[in-house]
Amino acid sequence: MKFIKEHLAGNSYEWSLNNQTGMKEMVPTRNRFDRFNGNCVLHMLNLFNKFVAHLIIKDGQHIELLIANELPLVLSSEVSVFNWLKEKYLYSKPFCQLN
Repeated sequence: MKFIKEHLAGNSYEWSLNNQTGMKEMVPTRNRFDRFNGNCVLHMLNLFNKFVAHLIIKDGQHIELLIANELPLVLSSEVSVFNWLKEKYLYSKPFCQLN
């Protein structure tokens, strides 16, 4: 499954194409991650879906909420956000109960 704009729960994202330099890569990069850019969030969901767990829409929306509400501000690259999400997914009991 590939996540698309219509799968996101949030509706206040920016959809500019300014920060898309690494989005053609299907691996996390050192490029800047912008939690307010819908394209960045979709890219992260699709990376997570590919490398960590096959997600359903509900799971993707849960990850979206984690990014919006819990992602530390100091994490700014795709790699750091990806690793943070992976840790949250693997070690968080409430998250595991979704599946």
